[in-house]
Amino acid sequence: MIRDTVGDWQELSTLYERADSLDAAGLAAWLAELRVERHRLLPQLERMLEANEEATRVEFLSALPLIDARPSVLETDWDEGSRIGAYRLLRHIGSGGMAEVWLAERCDGAFERQVAIKLLFNHPARDQRETFVERFRRERDILASLSHPLIAPLHDAGVTPSGQPWLALEYVEGEGLAAWCDRHRLPVRKRIEVFRQVLLAVEHAHRNLVVHRDLKPSNILVTAGGQVRLLDFGIAKLADPAHGPIDETELTVRGGRPLTVAYASPEQLLGRPLTTACDVHSLGVILYELLCGVRPFDDGSATANELQRRVLEDEPRRLSRAPLAPADAELRGTTPPALRRALRGDLEAITAKAIERDLARRYPSVESLRADLDRFLEERPVAASTPGVVDRSLKFIRRHRLLVATAGLSTAAVLVAAGVAVAMAIEASGQRNRAVASRDYVLDMFTRADPNQAHGVDVSARDILAAGKARAATSFKSLPSLRGDVLSQIGVVEQRLGDLVGASETWASAAEAFREAGDTRSMISARIELADIQARIGDANVALAMLNDTGSLARAFPDDHALWARQDEVRGWALADSDQLAAAFAAMQSALGHARAAHGENHVQTVDMLRGLASIASERRDYRTAGEYLDGAEKAAAGLPELPANDIINLQLQRAKLQDVSGWPALAIDTAKKALIECDRLLGAKIENCFLLRHLLATAYLRTGAPAQAAEFLPALVEAANGARSPVRQAEALIIACRILRATERLAESPSLLSRLSDIAQGHGPRALPAYIVTAAILAVAEAAMFEGPPPAARDRVEAYLKDLPSSLEPLPLAQRDLESAIALQRLGAHDEALQRLRAADERLSHELGSAHSLITVYRLNQAASEEALGHRARAMAIFDAAIPVLREHFGPDAPLLASVVARRNHLRAGSAPPLSLGPSDVFLP
Repeated sequence: MIRDTVGDWQELSTLYERADSLDAAGLAAWLAELRVERHRLLPQLERMLEANEEATRVEFLSALPLIDARPSVLETDWDEGSRIGAYRLLRHIGSGGMAEVWLAERCDGAFERQVAIKLLFNHPARDQRETFVERFRRERDILASLSHPLIAPLHDAGVTPSGQPWLALEYVEGEGLAAWCDRHRLPVRKRIEVFRQVLLAVEHAHRNLVVHRDLKPSNILVTAGGQVRLLDFGIAKLADPAHGPIDETELTVRGGRPLTVAYASPEQLLGRPLTTACDVHSLGVILYELLCGVRPFDDGSATANELQRRVLEDEPRRLSRAPLAPADAELRGTTPPALRRALRGDLEAITAKAIERDLARRYPSVESLRADLDRFLEERPVAASTPGVVDRSLKFIRRHRLLVATAGLSTAAVLVAAGVAVAMAIEASGQRNRAVASRDYVLDMFTRADPNQAHGVDVSARDILAAGKARAATSFKSLPSLRGDVLSQIGVVEQRLGDLVGASETWASAAEAFREAGDTRSMISARIELADIQARIGDANVALAMLNDTGSLARAFPDDHALWARQDEVRGWALADSDQLAAAFAAMQSALGHARAAHGENHVQTVDMLRGLASIASERRDYRTAGEYLDGAEKAAAGLPELPANDIINLQLQRAKLQDVSGWPALAIDTAKKALIECDRLLGAKIENCFLLRHLLATAYLRTGAPAQAAEFLPALVEAANGARSPVRQAEALIIACRILRATERLAESPSLLSRLSDIAQGHGPRALPAYIVTAAILAVAEAAMFEGPPPAARDRVEAYLKDLPSSLEPLPLAQRDLESAIALQRLGAHDEALQRLRAADERLSHELGSAHSLITVYRLNQAASEEALGHRARAMAIFDAAIPVLREHFGPDAPLLASVVARRNHLRAGSAPPLSLGPSDVFLP
């Protein structure tokens, strides 16, 4: 019986519409599912279907004028053995609202592959057919644009002779996400680790401007090996490149909203413009269900209409208050009380933030949701909640038992002394000077924590900062301006410590505090700093979108040159990070003009703009202009006797970088060594600039053929690879550490490092990373494979890695790719082909860098090996003769690479060169 005149009839109409779209086999299977579920509208639906069948059988309309003949069957019936393109259908897998799916195999002899063939139902007179065709095309185009190991890829597509579109997708032998976790009785933490894979897949889609819009457990399969596959982009949508909302199109209006209410976001249900946050909501519901076995709004008995009302109006059940049956707890390896305790606190806060109805309070991206889950797994405070001091102390003690055991002061006491006492002192004194109050608050946190920690860079410093942030939120709740100032001070400290994730959260909170206080200028400034952090993390597009917003707001302050200088400076860095170098240079020139107008020539901000222009000019390979701007920055800095130590080190670091990239590694090593001594002395070894100097030195030593000297920095690099709070810094450290281990033939000592590097190369890194990092990781992994095992196997491994490189590479990584491929060919004895690739690299580099750049000389050294092997000894000696003076001048007279080349040339000249074996020490990798 129909109870709800409107809602139930709408739902029944939807069910009947779906039944009408299915073929006989699909309809039978779907009705069987409804019977298992005991769907309350099934009896009514079956009566409607029976009536339709009877009407068709007796043809009671035949006597009336036939206005529109609508065929009730598909134009083409497919059977096992039917051929679609190059594929033979094996068996029917299932049917959906607009398509049927078959298991098929490739049968044209090109290669063997099983695929899932998705065939659009061929209802030529169906009202929504045009809509379904367009959705089908969109799915094809979107899948063709995505390439990720956790997304089921598109292999082929076409149209049958009768005009029926089809897609050939990866056939995934898998099980639904929840069912797979239940069958393996995974505990809560293991379920989160599997769920992380889903987040990685969706992040990839979002980075490619694709919003899925229909995330649900049935669209997520898990293979027998535990790897996730994300499916069904049938209603996915391309997002605005500036991360703006996407509107409902005519396509959506004509076809209705093809979504699953239980997992849909409120904005989807209301038909509002969508952003990637709608996928965040769906993922939050999936996570909720994965952890406790039920959904936040659905008790299993609600109609679609009632469920929609709950999503739009009701508060969701807190995770720890969900009805937990003993069977649900058993599937998670525990009991209901224990499971409820495990779900209380951080996980409860994370799921609540993910499914938050208010977009402003929901996680802004899938990446931020994953970051919070990672913090939970690492037993760190999560951004979704504000744990008390005791909770933070317990987590700190669990992570650093030895430190706590040997310290003279307990962590809890430190946090109380640093946070509570200082906050109370500031409140009690009634200070009116916000700048002094906020500065004193931050300084006193460290002074009270441990007076002997002059640099504040001990591992406990971050926990002290976290406690300071938490305490500021409560102590200055009624003083938002002062709260914003305190958070800004903490954000600067976190940034200099390299904790970019923490700094991002802090600047976001500072901006919100200033907004609450009505201080628009300070709010804009805080959001500019937040954009700067996002660019440093690797989210250049997100940073540029934020800067568009701050730029619009800053128009209210046209004469505030200091504000505009910082706005344009950060915009310049973000544009540079997204490879828009001409626009970046123009933005930085504008920033320099504003800085000079605001502060004059001799000011820290002016120095920063000159450094920025030097850096961008260097990236454009305009080394002379870069040197001129850097000279100007150093001259301006000389007029600032109180220039902060960090800015002095910045200038020295940039000088070393310019020397290195312009082909003078010996000068770079000399500059960086001196700067590193000062950096460690003035700032502390764990400050980000000190890490960058170590990274530069290790790279330059490898380039000059001195892996033993590079290995001196290996412990610090491994520590950064494991513990840096910037994902980009972690990846950079990991790449150079693996290159050092390869050069010193010690890779077998640290298989976990190479495994992690391989994960980054395959897109499975800890978070979204810039393309240049992934490219560098792929090249480093391929480099490691060059001498693994017999030459044929090594060549296959090298080529397998290199094929994953993007098609639009810059000239330098393209040359590196050709070099690595050529070395693998040399080991096989294919020297003619190797020479072709080496000469291609030579041509690219000469065009990009100029023929006089010393890097080209290093690449050419590898040509000598093939010339020698082909019997062209004179050509090989000519390459060595030309290289020696260049290496002596640019790499230094004591460079091991120079000594190696001289020895090889002398052996060739004397006719006593040993047979060429091409071991790890016989190749020249810049």
